[in-house]
Amino acid sequence: MFQVGDKVFYPMQGVGEIEGIIKKDLGEMQTTFFSIKIYKNQMTLLLPVQKIDESKIRALISRQDIDKIHSILKTRGKILSRKRNARYKQYMEKLKTGDTFKMTEVLRDLSYIREDTGLTPREKSLMDRVTDLIVQEIHFSLDEEMEKDEIIQDLKQHMAAAIENN
Repeated sequence: MFQVGDKVFYPMQGVGEIEGIIKKDLGEMQTTFFSIKIYKNQMTLLLPVQKIDESKIRALISRQDIDKIHSILKTRGKILSRKRNARYKQYMEKLKTGDTFKMTEVLRDLSYIREDTGLTPREKSLMDRVTDLIVQEIHFSLDEEMEKDEIIQDLKQHMAAAIENN
């Protein structure tokens, strides 16, 4: 279970911090909430403690997981479907899981498609969003030791290596 001060990843929102545990009366029932401040947009979310598993909120990745991100980015991307709408839907499903490695697969695949046939504006927007989510998580997983611009360059180098090797 999370504690006040823990950094967490909230699917589709990004990295945040548990700011508090709040009890509120909802009708005749008292409900306990985590108050989570999302760093990207400074939004505060109240998440019922009993819905924590459903929300897919999780702890940040470890330093070792960053190596796995790099490994995924170095592999050849895949085109999940030739139909762009179907492909977009598949990518969104992966993002909604909140799984960093699935998000990394989306980034890798979109990078491959960008080089192969080009991205639609919607895919480009999705690529920017997934890049931002991954960069946020790496940045805070490293205790902010690496600047976000450095992380972006690092990710680009790994994606470029995949394109050169395939």
